[in-house]
Amino acid sequence: ADAIYRTIAVCRFFLGVGVGGVYPLSATTSAESAKHDGHDSRRVGWAFFWQVPGGMAPYLVALVLFWLSPNPSPSGEFAEYPGLTSMQFRVIMGLGAIPAAIVLWLTVSDHRMAEPEGSHIESEAIQTSSGGVEASGEAHEVPGSAPIHEALTHPVYFRLLIGTGGTWFLYDVAFYGTSIFLPQILDAIFETHSTDPDSPGHALTTAAWQAVLVTAVGVPGCIAAISLIDPPRGPRWILVAGFSTMAIAFSLLALAFTYEATSNKLLVILLFAFVSFAMNFGPNVGTYVLPTQAYPAEVRSTFHGLSAGAGKLGAVVGTFIYEPISLKYGLPAVMWTQAGLSVLAVLLSVSFLPLDSTLQDAGEHDEEVDADSGHRGGDLGEPLLA
Repeated sequence: ADAIYRTIAVCRFFLGVGVGGVYPLSATTSAESAKHDGHDSRRVGWAFFWQVPGGMAPYLVALVLFWLSPNPSPSGEFAEYPGLTSMQFRVIMGLGAIPAAIVLWLTVSDHRMAEPEGSHIESEAIQTSSGGVEASGEAHEVPGSAPIHEALTHPVYFRLLIGTGGTWFLYDVAFYGTSIFLPQILDAIFETHSTDPDSPGHALTTAAWQAVLVTAVGVPGCIAAISLIDPPRGPRWILVAGFSTMAIAFSLLALAFTYEATSNKLLVILLFAFVSFAMNFGPNVGTYVLPTQAYPAEVRSTFHGLSAGAGKLGAVVGTFIYEPISLKYGLPAVMWTQAGLSVLAVLLSVSFLPLDSTLQDAGEHDEEVDADSGHRGGDLGEPLLA
């Protein structure tokens, strides 16, 4: 068993390296795959959407394999077929290589992937009304061709990174932290004590279909976010609306558990659906899309990767902080913490992210300098960086 876990850990490291590269590259490729037509955000959002059904696939495969198997004994073992469970596990793991192999083949065979159609579009200079502005009030322009190390130290990029990376960090703290109390919510709904040691086979089936259910409930929220992310709204609006909805959803769920209203199954189901919808509406899509709109082409993939890395750091934090909170203060305290983080993410979005109108203007490379404000196509949002 130890050897299996060590092997999986090593493989997951390399998987993380690959996914860490695919995240920013797939996002920027989607954003640059066509000329600016006002639907860039939606295009990137749909590229992100497919990870949702992809996340459901392993559990669906597990259910199919389990249903095709001989009836297990009460202990969950297949006495007549020793090693069958181990084989099923390896089949599920191995099938994961098929989509990756298909993508690899398509990438190699499609020469356009090396030179996206939109790569010729000139990047827009990022401007700000403070920090990078002279005392006279002139806008300080950040050269789009600045090297990565120069961009990393520039105050405008740094403030943007606080916005794109910070919101992703807070979202993943909340998103991955839900694993702490999700089993209790599901048990309150279905009364399926899936951890019953007397029936591990039943536990596996229960865990699989509940995971499918949890993912499926979030699909409408993801689709709603993609539908609303194009102008006149935009990724910043989606983030603010989504985090606000998350704060409300977690607060309501915390109140339900505080006042022991969980005996009302319909209420718990509705609140659970609301939380799942809220977590997928807005931040789940917006954090992925926003870096493709906020940064110029020369540094877009790098800063998207940094933002995603901040999110994964949030996932680690979320995994460790909630159990001590739950043990000391109870489950409602975990949910209030989730709500508080969502409010903090709203403040971060409002304070450090450019206005959606600014992002739309930045996409038009032929935008004239505004005679009244002296800024090209709108600055990064004067209220934001003031």
